[in-house]
Amino acid sequence: MTPEHDVWQAVRAQLRRQMTNATFDQHLAGASLLSAANGAWQIAAPSNAARDWLDTRLRETIERAVQSEIGRPITLDFVFPPPRSADYLTDMSDNGAIDDPVARDVADPELLLGAYLEAGGSGYAQVPHLYTRFWMPLLGPAYTLWLNLTGDDRRSLRAIAPDFWTPPCSYSYRELAARLGQQNPRCIYGYADECYHSRRQRLEQRTPLTTPADCCRNSRWSHLHHQPLDGGGFICRHWVPGRLEILHRHGLARVHLDTPAARKPTIRLWRLLPPLTPRQVNTLTPELQRDYLDFIRDYGRLFRLDVARWQQITAPSLLPLLPGYPTAGDDNFEQRQARQDFLAGAEKNPDYLTCLSDNSAVHSL
Repeated sequence: MTPEHDVWQAVRAQLRRQMTNATFDQHLAGASLLSAANGAWQIAAPSNAARDWLDTRLRETIERAVQSEIGRPITLDFVFPPPRSADYLTDMSDNGAIDDPVARDVADPELLLGAYLEAGGSGYAQVPHLYTRFWMPLLGPAYTLWLNLTGDDRRSLRAIAPDFWTPPCSYSYRELAARLGQQNPRCIYGYADECYHSRRQRLEQRTPLTTPADCCRNSRWSHLHHQPLDGGGFICRHWVPGRLEILHRHGLARVHLDTPAARKPTIRLWRLLPPLTPRQVNTLTPELQRDYLDFIRDYGRLFRLDVARWQQITAPSLLPLLPGYPTAGDDNFEQRQARQDFLAGAEKNPDYLTCLSDNSAVHSL
């Protein structure tokens, strides 16, 4: 742990004494320090609401507390979700992963089922923390959708092994949103939204973006484009992945649409979550990366892994290597109308911007 992380933990402990447990748990308990280079501290907030609350209510307090600890001023940037490299997602279908001997050894359904059985003592309990501590932050809000829909399949995992796909089932986007307590179905299939930095600049500082290079430059957005404002300046818009889209990108959902504009997709979900690979863990916060190494030290024997062997895994994900994985049928979710309309609009815009996984940006003219 770096000195900056020690300072952040001390500041969090100090703030905890100044607020109720409920407020701390909601806004600060899940907040983590992502980086602290050159006096610019980036804090990952546990939710959109927490990010806005920290930014408006605690920014100055935290900056003063950190300055009192380290003796120099800093600037804070609150983000949600934490910036993630899309590298492993784009390589999910990489055939090179099949040549990974360690990954192939671990991707054994009997081994995984045996690990859950031993760890739980009875039934198929999760290996402690694997799902809730690591898969949940990897998937974000999409984890709740996965948990909800896989619960519809009452078959035992042992009975369906090695094909852990749920039976095909059709749901409307609105029905899926309602299951999560949401009214707008766009949270399921994704939508275009204004960049947080663009909105803050336009509404709070009354000075809209003046050049495309002023965008958020956040690698989690795969495509951005800029809409000119009356009176000058730009609005930066990006694509916000929907929860079903996130499951699809991570290889946990197969989605078929009768037409690109269909509102009732047929969905199959993969039920058995394997251990994370190093490339997946690298997308988590630094604290969770350290926790995952501890997890491998404590429970890796259940998967025939130790830390050194786990670090040899080069596959993006273990999912494509599981025997029953490729048998889920047709999948054309990327062709849905909302996504295609956004991409078409971005490509027509002369200020089309593609954000790369290293947080740099290339401005295509």
